[in-house]
Amino acid sequence: RSCDLGKFNPSPARKEPCEGCFKGQYQDEAAKDSCKACPVGKSQPDSGKTFCRDCLPGRFANTTNNKECSECSLGRSQPFEGNASCVDCPMGRSAETTGLKLCDRCEKGAFANVTGLIHCFSCGAGRFADTKGRQTCSKCLPGHFSEPTSSRCTRCDTGTYSSLHGSKECLDCHAGTFQNMKGESGCILCAPGYA
Repeated sequence: RSCDLGKFNPSPARKEPCEGCFKGQYQDEAAKDSCKACPVGKSQPDSGKTFCRDCLPGRFANTTNNKECSECSLGRSQPFEGNASCVDCPMGRSAETTGLKLCDRCEKGAFANVTGLIHCFSCGAGRFADTKGRQTCSKCLPGHFSEPTSSRCTRCDTGTYSSLHGSKECLDCHAGTFQNMKGESGCILCAPGYA
């Protein structure tokens, strides 16, 4: 007895009824005594089928006979269909959830200087990231400071200064000096007779 597409007969000599291909398999030819395994990058969740489905973006299948494609793990993604693996998130991006088509860009105030991150790193005090997807944080200029996870630096207030790149705080002007402007890298000596 000849079997239709999507079916097979394990014992054609005994003329037993045809069976539907198992999940994870398919048969696109008639009169066969076995079914074909879904190849890597594909799956078939139903029985008795003539084809396998490509894994969707964000999923993969790295073995044969797959009933389901697996989700990309944390720190990885897959933008294309029909793949056997996922790829590490590139620098400047991370994947905090599974099954991503594309990794998420790091938020402002954060960065990723390595691949495959689950969470982006926070910029430290004295540094900032003013755009999404940064691979590094920039240092604040003299006359400015920042707290951790900053997307910008803040100007030092009047009466304070910061003389270094990457300052975490502004310092008060020393006795006998002053600063009446914001965002300055030093203080001015008081005129004789003034404190």
